[in-house]
Amino acid sequence: MLTCPFDGYRVIEIGDNLYKCIFCEMPLTKKGSELVPYRNVVYPYDRDVRDRLTVEGLGSPGKSEPVEEGIPFGGGLSRDMVVWIRRIAEGLVPVEGLGYRKDIRSKLLNTQSQIRKGLTDVLEGDADFQKWYDKTKTNFAKHDKAMMRILYEAAEGLEDPEVVELRNAYARALERGPMG
Repeated sequence: MLTCPFDGYRVIEIGDNLYKCIFCEMPLTKKGSELVPYRNVVYPYDRDVRDRLTVEGLGSPGKSEPVEEGIPFGGGLSRDMVVWIRRIAEGLVPVEGLGYRKDIRSKLLNTQSQIRKGLTDVLEGDADFQKWYDKTKTNFAKHDKAMMRILYEAAEGLEDPEVVELRNAYARALERGPMG
């Protein structure tokens, strides 16, 4: 039986050398004897990095940030909200480019998945934002200002009105400071 390298759940075959985890719905392919992501794409959200990635004739990748199809959590959310959620998870638990061992990497990716699930529940109205924020901030030992900065920077360049409103609220909070 094949298992997902990210969360350890059972994997089902959905096509020729194409598999899908029954929990996180991550598309996987078999390379040798192990399962790997079907496509491994990194979407940087730092403005300077995006500007350096501009390819002549193709425009800037920052203009329309791609979202993977079949995102496991985000059914009723806008595309920008899903990107914002993913960026927050990546900001709290960076994995890409850090060269972790496979077992540690899978635990980190599972943690990112839990963050995305929790925040998606909040945005869909199934959970309380303040409880999620306090729990996440405490679990990751983030100062209030550092946590707000992650939420603020994750919304950079997104155009959804709700995301823009959230970014503006965090900008005001960061300017004002914790005592203002």
